[in-house]
Amino acid sequence: MSSSDPNSSILLTDTPADVKRKINKYAFSGGGATVEEHKKNGANLDIDVPYQYLRFFLEDDDKLNEIK
Repeated sequence: MSSSDPNSSILLTDTPADVKRKINKYAFSGGGATVEEHKKNGANLDIDVPYQYLRFFLEDDDKLNEIK
């Protein structure tokens, strides 16, 4: 992690909009090699970074299962 790159990590001082932007732009989705493959097979939730964040931070287990 580089301190000179503000996009290299999610900080506690980041706004919700910053966190969303960083995850959407930089986080590995665990998807396929192509968009078509991802749509066909779905994501690999064991390595899907946004889903892993939700597992840790989302308190509603029913909502997490719905997202899964």
